[in-house]
Amino acid sequence: AFAGAQLDADMVANLLGVADRNRCDRLMQALVARDAQAALQAIAAANPAHVIVRASWIISAYRANFVKTMLKLAADRDTLRVIDDQIGGPTSADDLASALLTIINRYGSKDGLAPGIFHFSNQGEASWADLAEAVMAAAASLKGVNAKIERISTAEYPPKARRPRNTRLNTKKFHATYGLLARNWHEAV
Repeated sequence: AFAGAQLDADMVANLLGVADRNRCDRLMQALVARDAQAALQAIAAANPAHVIVRASWIISAYRANFVKTMLKLAADRDTLRVIDDQIGGPTSADDLASALLTIINRYGSKDGLAPGIFHFSNQGEASWADLAEAVMAAAASLKGVNAKIERISTAEYPPKARRPRNTRLNTKKFHATYGLLARNWHEAV
């Protein structure tokens, strides 16, 4: 029986209030990795018909996310300094919802549910700076906001929680299993 859904994002916020930022980041990474692996194993053991969907860099016009942050900052600044050496696959929340509906609809069909861990993101890859430039281009035509993006390295703007340099996801298994190929991330911005 279909017991529920598990969504796994590529980053968990740093919730530990440790004074040493490097120690805190290392500890958080270890806890997240251990707990995420334990959670995946527990889900698989509890329900062989499990489906886990991993998504990265979720973007939307709603709630707090990178797109909303860039638009908010661009309203007050002419130039935004954005990291250019971290690569990922932006994922539209709308497209992710459609992917999840595809899985749910398959549950009751003759094809049945295909269990496992699947990766989903929009097609293509981007750096945070690439994504910021796409947001500014879209916003210029819609809202008249168009800050210049200055590309910087992670070393020039160390984030609160350490992020991997490459968080791209291989979505071939999802496409092969569920027949859904997401649109390019540029179209989703």
